[in-house]
Amino acid sequence: MKRIYLITKRKEVPVNTAFDNLIAHFDEHGLSYRVDAEQRLIRTGYQGRVCSCELIAVADEGDDFFQVIAFVPVAIPEGCRAAVVETITRANFGLKIGKFEFDYDEGRLRFQVCQVLVDGRLDEQMIRHAIACCLSMIDRYVPAVLSVIYGNEQPQDAVRFAEADVAR
Repeated sequence: MKRIYLITKRKEVPVNTAFDNLIAHFDEHGLSYRVDAEQRLIRTGYQGRVCSCELIAVADEGDDFFQVIAFVPVAIPEGCRAAVVETITRANFGLKIGKFEFDYDEGRLRFQVCQVLVDGRLDEQMIRHAIACCLSMIDRYVPAVLSVIYGNEQPQDAVRFAEADVAR
């Protein structure tokens, strides 16, 4: 298979069909974004019901994965980190797609969805579903995290309320 390369300031980067499809998706929907061609990622912002967050979409045929990661813009105070870990552990349990991840040392929270690229293919539906899943989980569970941090709510109750809200 012939490889085509993009020339960047630092080095040649192989052209990536999955990455091109990701860019095309954002262009077709009129979404603003920034591109990092070397890392094969797109950065954009999202304003949800509760918070705005940075969204990163990565399509790299080299490792056969497509990832969407939403970063929650709240620095978790040290004294609340154990309770937040319990909250996201409870939120993660039973999720079929995606997971919350927490950097305990830095106090950073994010949600990640990852899909395997079969034969390096990334289509419109995969992109749409991964982004929608990521953003809906942020909208669903960030209020639970915030209520644990700032409202002194117990993690079990916060998650139960977040999940009950969806069931209605």
